[in-house]
Amino acid sequence: MKRTKVVLLVLSILLCSSFAIAITINVPGDQPTIQAGIDAATNGDVVLTQPGTYIENINYNGKNITVASLFYTTQDTSYVSQTIIDGNQNGSVITASSGESVQGALLCGLTLLNGSGTFSTHNGNYFYGGGAWIKDSGMTFSNVKIRNNSASGDGGAVCVYNGNFLVQNSEIFNNVASRNTGGINVKYGNLTVFDSEIYDNNSHGIACTNNVVLRISGCLLSNHSTNLLYNNSNDAIIENSVIRNGGTGIFSWDADMIIQNCTIVENNNSGLFIRVNSNSFLSNNIFFNNNTEITIDYFNNTSSTATIEYCDIEGGENGVSCAQGSSYSWLEGNINDDPLFVNAGYGDYHLMEYSPCIDAGDPTSPLDPDGTIADMGAFYYHQETESDDNEIQIIKYNLSNYPNPFNPSTLIKFSIQNDSKVVLIVYNIKGQKIKTLVHNEFTKGSHSITWYGDNELGNSISSGVYMYKLMVNGKTEAIKRCLLLK
Repeated sequence: MKRTKVVLLVLSILLCSSFAIAITINVPGDQPTIQAGIDAATNGDVVLTQPGTYIENINYNGKNITVASLFYTTQDTSYVSQTIIDGNQNGSVITASSGESVQGALLCGLTLLNGSGTFSTHNGNYFYGGGAWIKDSGMTFSNVKIRNNSASGDGGAVCVYNGNFLVQNSEIFNNVASRNTGGINVKYGNLTVFDSEIYDNNSHGIACTNNVVLRISGCLLSNHSTNLLYNNSNDAIIENSVIRNGGTGIFSWDADMIIQNCTIVENNNSGLFIRVNSNSFLSNNIFFNNNTEITIDYFNNTSSTATIEYCDIEGGENGVSCAQGSSYSWLEGNINDDPLFVNAGYGDYHLMEYSPCIDAGDPTSPLDPDGTIADMGAFYYHQETESDDNEIQIIKYNLSNYPNPFNPSTLIKFSIQNDSKVVLIVYNIKGQKIKTLVHNEFTKGSHSITWYGDNELGNSISSGVYMYKLMVNGKTEAIKRCLLLK
């Protein structure tokens, strides 16, 4: 994957630091089933599951606990496929609907399959979230496989309604939704996806509707739509084909999105489809061999926008279909070249040695693990860096923030090489100024300032994607993105 994988020990430390006493409940040693382990647990506990297939539909029941395979303690990825929760077509495999938090409720190192969803009337009378149903709550999935689940409504793999969901280092594939979104469907809330693969799901890989904030980085999306007809009011299965003004990679309806270092390919409608007040920032991505690479719609008198930089888009600007009334900004660094995948026909989207996407990403982005300038796409090409051919560009100005995503505050750090006049400004994704954080003379070296997610008047702002710009002596030197999640 594009980014270095997060060591789960860090998550363990964070969880344990939040609770004074935590115990490990072994399944089936201490409790015969995973649900029995959850029932016996209290906040901060770990339900550690031995390899095997558990035919269950589990519910976290409001508990901020960890349910995990032995991967959690060993980092041995073979345990992910060996430890299976089978929903037996008896509802969602995982349910979190009693106020669980994304910081406290963790599912780690398991495979979820054969779920059929939870009945809800929130968007029609359907079953939602075959693999997982998250409502009015939050969860984190790490190193999880979600496959062969189904839903008659939305979210064959996962459906989130008014919640927060973080996915990292996971695979979501071969899931089906009869109505919409075989992968992840989110309505109201926040979705963060890192270093994951979402492929071969029926209909959209990811769909975000109604005030959703999405941040996705280092991911592969390659999905196919079949057996679906959608016309905004009625649904039907017809002639094994798709008729839909929506994207099969990512579909956005009233969502703010940051999409970075993703490979979005082989989708039989749009790679990315955005409409209804959706605002997207795209950087270091590859859009290739989709029916339409990017579609920006104008719908019900509402416009959408996209800012595109350092992306490889098949067809260049001709690969962007933008309806009158909506708009996009085509910034520097974009290319229109064959990315030269190793073997796309067999699903290998790593870059070949002479790919034009190597070292073609935003030079102010974090360096690849091999120490070179960021590549485009989800899979970086590891280079030998001894020769001058791969000389690293010297970055004069460092700019970053932590934590990211954040709530309620984040520390923004910057460094300058000489005594200079520095201006640091926060904008929303539409380019509207939110707050000037710094406007002063600074000595050379490193500096930091805390932003509390507020505007010039000191009022708290809403969840969303924001950009902060560093200007030194009147010249823009770096722009970075951050995500406020509430």
